[in-house]
Amino acid sequence: FYELSQSQKSIWYLEQKYPGTYMNNISGTIRYVGTIDYDALRKAVSLVIKNNEGLRIRIHDENGEPLQYAAPFEDKELEYFDFSMSGLEELYAWDVKETKRPFPLYDSDLFSFTVIKIDDRNGGVLVRLHHIISDAWNMSVVGNQITAYYAALRRNLPYEDRPKPSFFEHLKNEKIYESSERFLKDREYWNGKFSDIPEPTVMKPQALTTESIQSARKSFIIPQVLSDKIRDYCSRNNKSPFTLFMAALCIYIHRVTGNDDIVLGTTILNRINAREKETSGMFVSVAAPVRVRMMDAVNFSEFSEMMSRENLNILRHQKYPYNYLLSDLKKDHTLPHRLYDIVLNYQNSKFESTQFGEVVKSRWHFTGQQVESLIIHVNDRDDEGRFVLNYDFLTDIYHINEIEGINRHVINILWHALDNPERAIGQLEMLSEKEKEQILVDFNRTTADYPYDK
Repeated sequence: FYELSQSQKSIWYLEQKYPGTYMNNISGTIRYVGTIDYDALRKAVSLVIKNNEGLRIRIHDENGEPLQYAAPFEDKELEYFDFSMSGLEELYAWDVKETKRPFPLYDSDLFSFTVIKIDDRNGGVLVRLHHIISDAWNMSVVGNQITAYYAALRRNLPYEDRPKPSFFEHLKNEKIYESSERFLKDREYWNGKFSDIPEPTVMKPQALTTESIQSARKSFIIPQVLSDKIRDYCSRNNKSPFTLFMAALCIYIHRVTGNDDIVLGTTILNRINAREKETSGMFVSVAAPVRVRMMDAVNFSEFSEMMSRENLNILRHQKYPYNYLLSDLKKDHTLPHRLYDIVLNYQNSKFESTQFGEVVKSRWHFTGQQVESLIIHVNDRDDEGRFVLNYDFLTDIYHINEIEGINRHVINILWHALDNPERAIGQLEMLSEKEKEQILVDFNRTTADYPYDK
């Protein structure tokens, strides 16, 4: 038995607060195009389960405290569903239902692999993993291993049948870190960052009191021209696309709330070397609070540079657990249960094709439950050149029209900023020409007939 890592404990706390929910499911479909060898695909999945101890982790309740252990490998027959006669509509209804099927938390498998046939030229695997044993990066690790094994098996080529790095190495390294000088420096950084506690950054006050966890998703494809502008600006100025989206979002929040001190949440990969990047398990820091001081007079180039330095500092100090930060701050401050309500994530982990030319497509599934009122995912997973923005929002807080407005204004800011990087951020345009016409002209048409003798 092993203790949980700090990242795993964050998930376990959520499970205690919201038992029986499916908010911690991570689900995606890996699809192969061509003639599918389903026996090879089943064996490929079994090899992944066999060689990744982290997938076979189970949670045990020891007098109210969670412990974890790796269950021995069992070569079980995988479920198989054929949708070739029923069509995509039934497939999508089924995978939504599967995505929302909760895992029993204790002493049970926390993974599920189901082989599916879509039609005579399309098939694949629906992968479901509990967040306590996996993060989004791990989904790609698992998916890419399935593809590599499958490519070798269907061609009768040799493959590496031996255990991958163990997640329990990470637990050992975390304990070493917690007694290191690096840990003390990281704690000093984070406590200094929040030596005072700002007002919560929310766009709607009711977000602070809602108990709802039901959410919906609205996705927007960024135009190719703007996507190209973003990549070009980043290439010329040594910036990440994530930095630009975060800068535009902070400008928007500042503009609509008047808040000069903004705190956003983001997730941090927390895999610092190649070995950790190929290890199956839950590494990601579930939340890293990004604190941004707004100054209207600085231009966008300067502001994006400030954001870039802020993100770099967070990466330098990423190993310090968010749980520890909250515990530190509660000693001197009255805290809400979290430091942020709006989350911005950058998703760029991919399912990869193989050198043998298997055409691999993927679909990541939305669960429909969350704690924060708004989570925005900058999706750069596919190699089509365009960014996709996924807005996940609590349906008790936001209406779909509000989400469309937020996206429109953030994109307007980004367009204008990239066209005018030396302009002060307080002067960047947020409204479209149609909205300005409505506010400046339509709303000012106040002429009205009235009885002149009254």
